Amino acid sequence: VAANDGIMPKTVEAISHARAANVPIVVAVNKCDLADADPTRVKRQLLEHSLVPEDLGGDIVCVECSAKTGDGLPDLLEALVLVAEMEELSGNTRFVPEGIVIEAQIDKGRGPVATVLVRDGTLKQGDCLVIGTCYGRVRRIMDHEGNEVRSAGPSTPVAVLGLNDVPAAGQRIEVVKNERRARQIAEENAQEKRDESRPEEAAAITLEGLFAQVRAGQQAKLNVVLKADVQGSVEAIVGKLQQLHNDDVSVEVKHAAVGPIGKTDVDLAKTTSSIVIGFNTHVDPQVRALADDEGVEIRMYAVIYHLLDDVRQALEGLLEPEYVQETLGHAEVLQVFEISRTGSVAGCRVVSGSLRRGQNLRVIRERQVIFDGRLDSLRRVKDNVEEVHQGFECGVYLRGFAGFQAGDMLECYAIVAVARQLQL
Repeated sequence: VAANDGIMPKTVEAISHARAANVPIVVAVNKCDLADADPTRVKRQLLEHSLVPEDLGGDIVCVECSAKTGDGLPDLLEALVLVAEMEELSGNTRFVPEGIVIEAQIDKGRGPVATVLVRDGTLKQGDCLVIGTCYGRVRRIMDHEGNEVRSAGPSTPVAVLGLNDVPAAGQRIEVVKNERRARQIAEENAQEKRDESRPEEAAAITLEGLFAQVRAGQQAKLNVVLKADVQGSVEAIVGKLQQLHNDDVSVEVKHAAVGPIGKTDVDLAKTTSSIVIGFNTHVDPQVRALADDEGVEIRMYAVIYHLLDDVRQALEGLLEPEYVQETLGHAEVLQVFEISRTGSVAGCRVVSGSLRRGQNLRVIRERQVIFDGRLDSLRRVKDNVEEVHQGFECGVYLRGFAGFQAGDMLECYAIVAVARQLQL
């Protein structure tokens, strides 16, 4: 918790998740080096969420520190070790290795690299791994400083090399007896995944092709195949794209992975009527030529905000605009004239804004609208004019209405189309 900001919505969310998982809580009050830091206020706010710090008579360890200066960090590490000992949180190095993928990416020259946090057991070089639909033999293990190590025990984050593909963050690792068994399990997982989300055959589509769906009264769904540089980017972009929706349009990510855009991505995009989006990755000329032949749209980005803005603007372009009334001006009828071959003409003075020929006009009498039509003729002195501004007098003729009376109010207004927006 930042000592200058206090408890924020994300902190409340973290507290809820920790309680739901039934895990111990340690509070690090950070940024205590700032002039406006107030750790005492943070502790009072913790009380509002039923977290009582130790110095206030509770059981929640609360450590004041500064990540910038390093003050209090040794105390924080000591507190974590103490809580782990009290809760008897420990791993057994002799168990079958278990862990979870924190991050994954493709490294030039090294291939797929998965950052794994070992939770139990000891992961060694030569172990055969299965991670979802990925498999392989551990060729190298690198620690957090980039040094090669031969094994990693509980609570150890390491980078693992030797997988055949890039796994998704959050997937669990499984160690099996040999590489043949690892491949078999990975293929079974892949088949189950395909069976669960088998796409229906459909024609490829572009952003512009969604207009017809909206005009036909259907919900337009933009299907996306996403490829990015690292797994963290994939998760961030997918989360943001899924927030772009309303009752008329939405985004559905059909596939998201790490690596360059390949032929299989184009094939999937064609099958699922998707566009292909690449973020900080590349596409070979042969693949782009294939996409052009298949009618699949590929869009490449280097900045996440440009990607999101483009998708949002494309979706907003599909939305029918909202039509709102914009008041242009008011006029008061001073005298009514009967003109042969024309009919009733109201002599008026514009009291606010302006009257514009061709716009809509209401006749209001005793606060009731008695006529609503179009301003067909507007004259100033003897000339036809397009607009008369406040303070000037004019003659008004409305086709189909001849019931003007002195004292009537005229309200001139326009119907304006306002583009609808999606909030991100």
